[in-house]
Amino acid sequence: AIHNAQLLEAEQTAIRRTETLRQTAEAFNENLVLEDVLELIVTWLPNLLGIRAYSVMLLADKGLYLAAQQGNPAIEWMHLSEELPAWQNIMDVIRYKRPRLIADTQSSPQWQPDPAVTEVASWLGVPLLAQDRAIGLLNLDHHQPNFFVDEDIRWVQAFANQAALAIENARLFR
Repeated sequence: AIHNAQLLEAEQTAIRRTETLRQTAEAFNENLVLEDVLELIVTWLPNLLGIRAYSVMLLADKGLYLAAQQGNPAIEWMHLSEELPAWQNIMDVIRYKRPRLIADTQSSPQWQPDPAVTEVASWLGVPLLAQDRAIGLLNLDHHQPNFFVDEDIRWVQAFANQAALAIENARLFR
């Protein structure tokens, strides 16, 4: 009975996530204004994983900048176009064009703590890829260790692929 309940919950989660991706694709296809696309990202992303703290970081001539964010009071003071320091995990996502998951930041030697961001216990960085080049990343964090799991990477990467295409289309439309 417990196994059947777990299967049912997993199926319902997959259906909800699939529907989120479908609705997101429709919304992205209807928008060619970058600010609107960024707003759609921060509106739809929590529906995928049930998260509250995340950001969109984009590459520009002068480096990586925070384009949009939600739910992280430690970085709300930053101007949305302010350049960010080159954090190693974030830069690795960009450099290698692959997601990076740090399930438990407290026990991982890969995590470099930032004094300004103290409540990150689980972190997921997913590249925004357009024509096989990184244009930025989705930066997700949670206060609960092991919140993100390997399966989440696949769902967020599908979302990120749609978002990257919408960002590129909006940039071309300008």
